[in-house]
Amino acid sequence: MTSVGTESSALSVRCSEWTWEQGVDPIGSALVCDTFVLVETPPPWPRDVGDIPTFADVMRGLPPGVRLLAVAPADEPVTAADSRTAATVETDAGTDRDGGRPGVRVTLWRRRNSNGFQGSDHVVPRDRLTERILGLLDRAPSLDLGRGLGVDPNRGRGLDRGRDPGVRPGPGHGSEPGAGPGLDPDPGPGEWASARPAPVEVLLCGHGQRDRCCGRIGTRLHLDVASAWPGVRVRRCSHTGGHRFAPTGFTFPDGRAWGFLDAPTLDGIVRRANTPAELRGRYRGSTALDQWGQVAERELFERFGWGWLDHELTASRTEVVADGRLATVELAWQGPTGAATATASVAVVRNVPVPLCGEALDHAEKTSPELSLRSIEMRRTRGTQGISSASARSFPPAGNSAP
Repeated sequence: MTSVGTESSALSVRCSEWTWEQGVDPIGSALVCDTFVLVETPPPWPRDVGDIPTFADVMRGLPPGVRLLAVAPADEPVTAADSRTAATVETDAGTDRDGGRPGVRVTLWRRRNSNGFQGSDHVVPRDRLTERILGLLDRAPSLDLGRGLGVDPNRGRGLDRGRDPGVRPGPGHGSEPGAGPGLDPDPGPGEWASARPAPVEVLLCGHGQRDRCCGRIGTRLHLDVASAWPGVRVRRCSHTGGHRFAPTGFTFPDGRAWGFLDAPTLDGIVRRANTPAELRGRYRGSTALDQWGQVAERELFERFGWGWLDHELTASRTEVVADGRLATVELAWQGPTGAATATASVAVVRNVPVPLCGEALDHAEKTSPELSLRSIEMRRTRGTQGISSASARSFPPAGNSAP
């Protein structure tokens, strides 16, 4: 294992540019998350969105595996001159049903299976934001994914599995006159009456208070692609981790994390014009797995191509050796090609400084391991095979929301 030294750099660096120049592979850097809660909040955001009072209240009640992000309202331009404050969550994004008071758009993306999420859009009363978000998390139902995307689920191209070159807007996202975002023109009873299936979505980190590279090149990328794909919602979001790989982002409903993005690369991802193998070096990993599992899963993603998203992991297990530099990963899955398992060896190949953007490299306060696949062995099985271990993870079957 090698380390990248810091003693020779007295000049300030941009974290993303420096990391790219070192040829660092971003795989294994995706956060692990089963539910994303996106709250539309006009930027700029403080360095830690937990400093926004409403966000702090919500965070105190969040269960494990949930990530709360601020997102810039989709219908508002993002400019460097934007001087509004996020000290409170203030947006005229919609109108709720309780007396017509202004509401806040909230999107939930909940894991449906290892390779997919289900999304729902809501308009939540501003003065009941914490209560309603926690209530939504507690009572989220299983939604019809095909209806949410507004596409034929049997088609196989594009983020939506729909036809090229774009995605048809889903209900409540421009396809129905008079239906505002998140507002159901014919609501039914209950907490979820105003829920609408979310459209295909791309999130791009543009959190300048957290990192200069995200604020500069992440925001620029958002401006370049904000309206690039019909029916695909592109929003700027707060910190997603891994700012050294900026511009970073997520795609939904597949729930995958990406880094070192640019407009052509992102277009190849959204339209499925590039193969996963061609995207090596931009793929940070699946949010369903830990850092070691993400490395093994990329190999399967590249071998199966985009068809891998039609498969489902049924179990995963990671065993890390005592020194923390090597791990054995076991994955089990089922899908159109049948049921199979894989056993992989993943190692730390070097420790890389995490630069403080705009400062000298020797000011770096921490390093991050770069991971690499040493070997992988795949076996076909006759039936769905799980992995029996106290540390193993099981995934819900298709069609069921995570509990």
